[in-house]
Amino acid sequence: MITQFAYPAIFTPDAEDGGFVITFPDIPEAITQADSIAMGLEEATDCLDEAISGRLRLGKPLPPPSTLEIAHYLIYLPVQTAIKALLTQALAESAMSSSELAKRIHCNKKAVQQLLDPKHPSPLSELETAFKAIGCQLTPHIIQSSNPLVLR
Repeated sequence: MITQFAYPAIFTPDAEDGGFVITFPDIPEAITQADSIAMGLEEATDCLDEAISGRLRLGKPLPPPSTLEIAHYLIYLPVQTAIKALLTQALAESAMSSSELAKRIHCNKKAVQQLLDPKHPSPLSELETAFKAIGCQLTPHIIQSSNPLVLR
């Protein structure tokens, strides 16, 4: 199970239009652009969020993040999406159906689908309840500074 949702991004200068083209080696469908590094970091986070959310909605596997290389930026997935990705993975690995999870947490299947939907806001308490019903515990692992890691 992937437990770290931080992916390296490559900022390639765009000689024709200026700014940068931003790609993710691990997620080929994630590509965006920006006029500056600062804007690029924001755009990269949004792009990563959309790409991972799309994979989750389609039931596609999430790739493990590759090693950060020189001059790559480490982009963190927003917390809500990361937690929902963890829940989706935990449910799949448990071999429990969403219907069974719904029974265990005393809700309907639609409510479980909302818990798994990265674009649907869910209270943390409900997510924790779902993890416990699957046999997992959601715990804080690390707090990162707001400065992206850049290796030079």
